[in-house]
Amino acid sequence: MRRESLKKRQEFTDLYQRGYRYSNALLVLRVIHTEEDKQGLGLAVSKKIGNAVTRNRVKRLLREAVRQEAKEVVSGVNILLIARKGIEKATCQSVEAAVKELFERAHLYKADVD
Repeated sequence: MRRESLKKRQEFTDLYQRGYRYSNALLVLRVIHTEEDKQGLGLAVSKKIGNAVTRNRVKRLLREAVRQEAKEVVSGVNILLIARKGIEKATCQSVEAAVKELFERAHLYKADVD
């Protein structure tokens, strides 16, 4: 199973229009199931979060949190994580916990599907 970055505008548009939405205090998760045997990951970090250094730090934290959970996540899904205001002050552990919570609520783990 491969994890690829979502880069095309159409992929993001599909997630916004047809994707299921889950949220908590730090993040918004949008998920759409696809026919392909891969995981697509998109990150959206607005300029409202902070300057470029802060936004890049948030993206690194999100990528690491997803990387740790990716082996247990089902294939055939496109995932979009949208950062909310306040995430720039969050610790690595709280971001990981927020990602894990949203993945559980969205039933993205292989154990949930079986």
